[in-house]
Amino acid sequence: MSATDMEQPDVPEEVLTAIDLGTTKVTVLLGLAREGAVSAIGFGTAPSHGLMKGTVVDIETTVEAISRAVREAEAQAGVSAGLAFATIGGNHIHSASSQAMATIANREHGITEEDFQRVLEQAQNISLPSDHEILHAIVQEFSVDNQDGIRNPVGMYGNKLEARVRIVTGAITCIQNVIRSVQRSGLACGGVILQALAAERAVLTPEERELGAVALDLGGGTTDMAVITGKALRHTAVVTLGGNQITKDIAFGLRIPFGSAEELKRSAGCCLVSEIRDDEVAQLPAVGGRQPRAVPRRAIARIIEPRIEEMLGMVRDELRTAGCPEESLGGGVVLTGGCAHLPFLVEKAEQVFEQLSARVGEPVQLPGAPDTLRRPEHACAVGLLLLAAEQRRHAVPRRRAPLFGGVGKWFKGLIKDS
Repeated sequence: MSATDMEQPDVPEEVLTAIDLGTTKVTVLLGLAREGAVSAIGFGTAPSHGLMKGTVVDIETTVEAISRAVREAEAQAGVSAGLAFATIGGNHIHSASSQAMATIANREHGITEEDFQRVLEQAQNISLPSDHEILHAIVQEFSVDNQDGIRNPVGMYGNKLEARVRIVTGAITCIQNVIRSVQRSGLACGGVILQALAAERAVLTPEERELGAVALDLGGGTTDMAVITGKALRHTAVVTLGGNQITKDIAFGLRIPFGSAEELKRSAGCCLVSEIRDDEVAQLPAVGGRQPRAVPRRAIARIIEPRIEEMLGMVRDELRTAGCPEESLGGGVVLTGGCAHLPFLVEKAEQVFEQLSARVGEPVQLPGAPDTLRRPEHACAVGLLLLAAEQRRHAVPRRRAPLFGGVGKWFKGLIKDS
């Protein structure tokens, strides 16, 4: 052992596996975590055919996709995949606010970690449908003796501790199918997290989270949204329209196969008809014995623009229904996911959200990550790996039992520290 090795503290390293289960693809990202920090060491993807609108509908096909992506990531990393964390989406996800109050047990010593855990557990005592369970319980803010806006009450003096918590629930069968898919691919499942939360962790800046912002993950099957204000989750929802619907529209409108329509969307798509010149054309490939032919790009944009406007309009309406006024979102709209590559999406978003600015969100740079990982479609995988590393840092032995006491509930109380 060298002198340098002897001087370093004995800090364990752990390989973590982030699995983003998308409708069109499965992405696996391996990371090496140490003291809460994480670096990327392996990356793999595989086409996904076992999910529909964010929900597992074919476990065998999903397992095959996970296994294929894991093998690619392991070959790149040179190590085996470790404890796995997976994303979940779908219209079975719901969220609601909850509030709880606890009397401080020992006022002389101030508010303790036990007081914090007690009020958090009380906030989770809500009525749920028999087929749903709590996926996340995320603290928005605390109040001590009616003093609001407190983010960390531990150590403060007071008689009464109140907590406002955002409760995210999901269908038990959908959550179990995600876990079953991970386990059948040969991995231990450490937790399940909502896709929108993983995406916002990867793309929102600290300033945007403080000012208030909407993170929109425009995936293949769904558009997932997370509203963050004052660094806390205020609302989350899933819109069951995504990039696949745009591709289907193009396939139907131009009478071409789905695969050709997807290729055309990527190569010649645009969100604003007004930005396309009259003389611009795209080439339709030869299929089914037909000759290649040219199609005006304006014709493609006329299909894409109304569908994008509909998707973003549904998000705008959801914000208004949820009581999230645009004037409270100074950080604007951050667009990520596979559809974020569409030209003039930002401009279209600023037309729909009249009072909000918009930008395309690329995931933060992880140490060791290739440039290809800094693409919007990989935001969920990057954010999930970051959250997994934070969870492992917080999972000290005395808390491990309650954190892992329920499927997918490891994330409780973590967002407040992100």
